[in-house]
Amino acid sequence: MKKYLLLFLLLFFIISLVQSIEAKSIGRELPGFNFKVEGGPSLGLLNLNLDDLNETLTNNEFAALSDNIFLFGGEGIAGRKLGNRYGIFRQSGSTVSRQSDKRAELDITFAGLLYEKGIYSRDGIDLSLGCMIGRGRMELALSSDKPNNFEGIVGEVGEGKHDSVLMEKSFAALMPRVKGQYALKNLVNIGVSAGYLLSHDLGGGWEIAGNSVSGGPLSRFGALNLSVKLSFGF
Repeated sequence: MKKYLLLFLLLFFIISLVQSIEAKSIGRELPGFNFKVEGGPSLGLLNLNLDDLNETLTNNEFAALSDNIFLFGGEGIAGRKLGNRYGIFRQSGSTVSRQSDKRAELDITFAGLLYEKGIYSRDGIDLSLGCMIGRGRMELALSSDKPNNFEGIVGEVGEGKHDSVLMEKSFAALMPRVKGQYALKNLVNIGVSAGYLLSHDLGGGWEIAGNSVSGGPLSRFGALNLSVKLSFGF
């Protein structure tokens, strides 16, 4: 993950150089119109290191979860083509493993306010630096048998016999990113972005029905986020 972070910082540096070299000439090519409003759905891939979690799972005869989590969500922004933009962002996804009757599923959702700085806008190409700040949630569901009917499940839980559990946690989320976008036709745009999601636990970490669970993986994590977005606007 360190190499991804270094690559991301290098991209920030390169684009900042582009901004400093071309800002004046670009500004002159936008006479009287420097406003941007757009939004739409996005697909993403989150590369999350699950080694610690998978070690615990495989030691207890569960199959390992994939580090690559496919995400779906959306975002919208409004502001200046060259300058400050503000909006909202949300993505969520899950990774699942199965082995015999044992099943593990990790769900992740993160959302928040989005800030972008437009640094290049010419010939349908738009480049920006930005950051999302908000909060996220994880849920880890484990089961080792096929579920009974509803009343049977309630009875098994009451007797301490049910072989499943749902653990969850909340975290503060910060994701700096770079984004490039191209205007396909009229008000339709396609964009790609690379970000790095950083987290910090809110509360006591993992919980079951509001009760804290001591220990556990993913107390703080960083993960590369690559996204493709189809947006509508100008």
